[in-house]
Amino acid sequence: MNVMRIMLLSLLLLACGCSGENTIEGARGSGDGTGLKVIAPLNGIYLGAYDWRENSSKPGVKEFEDALGVKVALTSGGVCISRESEPFSIDAACLKRLNQKGYVVLIDVVSRKHSPQQIIDGQADQLLVDVADAIKSANVPMMLAYPREPELQPQIGFDGGGYGPNGEKVRELVDDAYGAYGCTNKDDQMCLDGPERYRDMCKHIHDVIESMAPGIATWVAGAAVLFWPGQKTRDHYKLFCPGDACVDWHAIDVYPAVAGESDDPRPTKKWAEVVDTMWAEIAATSPDKPVVLTEFGVHPQTGGRDAWFRDFFTEVRTNAKYGRLKAFIYWQMGTDAFDGSNCRIRATDSEAVTWRTEIVANKSFWHSDVKTADRSTVTGSGGGL
Repeated sequence: MNVMRIMLLSLLLLACGCSGENTIEGARGSGDGTGLKVIAPLNGIYLGAYDWRENSSKPGVKEFEDALGVKVALTSGGVCISRESEPFSIDAACLKRLNQKGYVVLIDVVSRKHSPQQIIDGQADQLLVDVADAIKSANVPMMLAYPREPELQPQIGFDGGGYGPNGEKVRELVDDAYGAYGCTNKDDQMCLDGPERYRDMCKHIHDVIESMAPGIATWVAGAAVLFWPGQKTRDHYKLFCPGDACVDWHAIDVYPAVAGESDDPRPTKKWAEVVDTMWAEIAATSPDKPVVLTEFGVHPQTGGRDAWFRDFFTEVRTNAKYGRLKAFIYWQMGTDAFDGSNCRIRATDSEAVTWRTEIVANKSFWHSDVKTADRSTVTGSGGGL
């Protein structure tokens, strides 16, 4: 990054500080006139599907659309970003192309070569500025998520933001999670090293990108992950959420069974049994923002999934408690997935009939097109990526 750009970025960061807001009714943008922020539908849920690569093709979105009989609105999963072996970058031309087909892409912003502390210290700023340049060049609606599952993922950068004096250690290697970073009050959970550092990392990512490409990206919180009823989260969501000013949508990942364990003895549980504890945490953290399931998959190893999906449909359509659930991205990966989860739904599966029946009966609830803050619609032909 050249000297003039560093000076400009520093001045912009001083004035930025996580600004912006999105509610279920939808914000009007952040004052820059773009109006590209994704707003939640007043009624219903945006359909979405995760894509994956198999035999040099990416069939996930099309397969899910074929199963449901309608186009999806959202997609994610290595879409419009560089390969994992390369430095993180966003492909602006890809975002434009998929926007023309009617898709909004959700992308996790992850610096693959920097620790959280290095990101906070500005060592990844050039990468973040390049990301901002791509977003500004594309100038289409898109969703940017902070590193997801911060309490679960073991890698540096996900595990609570990194522990220890330099933020380079995982939790298992640190005896005292307090005192190594920022505040040191052991009676205050918000002073835990990892979560506190994670929040500051997210704030820095947000402020650098917003300073260079203001008001374009829709910001999504780092998702918590839920597998089974009674899962203890220890105020996970409050601990890791960087705050209302940095978040437009809340997020969770939901898998009502254990991935990759075909002999798991626990039955697949109903929607409410899996999500209610975390749902209450999100409501306590921020009661007025929409929620997206950034990953959502039902594993078939515990039997047929039709009853589970029918329960899910009824709950999210009729139970006011879940009225803030406004989007999901289905985990359309098969046995070739890294965890063997095989959540995918094919047109030949009985679950496809269940989904089609629901969508036909409630067309106004399940949305294939996204609305933005300027009241425009992202629509197109669909048909896969």
